[in-house]
Amino acid sequence: MKQNVPEYVGECAVIGQRVIFGEHVRVGRHAVIHDGAVIGSGVIIGDYAVVGKPSGPSPVRMGQAGGCPPVAIGTGCCIGASAVLYAGVYLQRQVMIGDRVSVRERTFIGEYTRIGTGAVIGNDCTIGASCQLETGCLVTAHSELASSVFIAPYVVTS
Repeated sequence: MKQNVPEYVGECAVIGQRVIFGEHVRVGRHAVIHDGAVIGSGVIIGDYAVVGKPSGPSPVRMGQAGGCPPVAIGTGCCIGASAVLYAGVYLQRQVMIGDRVSVRERTFIGEYTRIGTGAVIGNDCTIGASCQLETGCLVTAHSELASSVFIAPYVVTS
């Protein structure tokens, strides 16, 4: 994938260094994309979303906190408004992340998975392909979900 310029970048968006964009990427207003992120073709990043956020209290080491690799977002994904994807998150193609979703460090999300508004995915999780995680659910750290799993609204795993 070559280092393209996004098709659209909203006002006040911040794009870190060494970010690689596929073709036809759209970055919303006030979105932040941290250093080294890899963004596939056709990705839409919503207003105020944060992609590749380092863990910990200091934003100084953008994309490098905790030894995590940069975030990688597959082709055709959609990242909702005010969603936060931490460093080390990997999304396969056609993943939909709803508004205000938080996905913590080193989490893998399989293709065609949908994560509803306000859901929280803990660190070091693996979520299979074609899963449906509904509004407000909480998947605790180190969880593994097989493909085609459905989690109802506001369910909390333990």
